[in-house]
Amino acid sequence: MSAIGPSGGLPFGWIGGGSGSGSGSEYLSYVALLSQSGVNNPVATVLENELSGVPVWTRSSDGEFFLTLAGAFPANRVVFFVKQGNLISTAGFILWGYRVDNNNIFLAQWDAGGSYVDVMDQVSFELRVYPA
Repeated sequence: MSAIGPSGGLPFGWIGGGSGSGSGSEYLSYVALLSQSGVNNPVATVLENELSGVPVWTRSSDGEFFLTLAGAFPANRVVFFVKQGNLISTAGFILWGYRVDNNNIFLAQWDAGGSYVDVMDQVSFELRVYPA
């Protein structure tokens, strides 16, 4: 049994799903768990992808990564959430990013000393693209 929201509305925490499944949600969703080490590109275990194609993760330099899909990330329509994963040794690591343009999302990671680092283990990444 789920909790009912204020005034008998939707359950607390409900955000819907992506609109591709006919759920009536107002955004498209891409959700993945990311792993990466050394000079390798991140490997995404994709949990959900409702975008127009398959986005590609690449490593551009130490601790710097891009998610690329042509035309998939329109201005003022994209939000994403990222959280460090399983590595206990990554305590104090910082993950951050931003939308670069319609084709790219940038993600970076550095340690407590301010150095960019190449290590991810089950980093959670959720991206939402809202309609115009």
